[in-house]
Amino acid sequence: MKVKITNEPENRLLTICFEASVYLFSREMSRRVTFIEKFVQKWPGRKTFGIYRFMPLFFLLGATLEYAMINWRPLGVNFYDVYQKKEAKKIAEEALEEENL
Repeated sequence: MKVKITNEPENRLLTICFEASVYLFSREMSRRVTFIEKFVQKWPGRKTFGIYRFMPLFFLLGATLEYAMINWRPLGVNFYDVYQKKEAKKIAEEALEEENL
């Protein structure tokens, strides 16, 4: 995206800032992409498993998430406490509807 440069100081400053930010952002993104590419290329099992070589990593991430959902209690409540309360509320509402019919 090109911004028209004029002799007005406000527009010139804006243009310089914009071009500098685009340059820095693209440079930082290229560093991140090369890091990710290097990480992916160095992961073992490419010939044997192909794309499935990352499955153990995702399995461990999923297990960690599940463990955190069960045992981590921010503000004294965890995922399963909330689920149990909602289920109890749902069962109680269904029982009341049955009673009213």
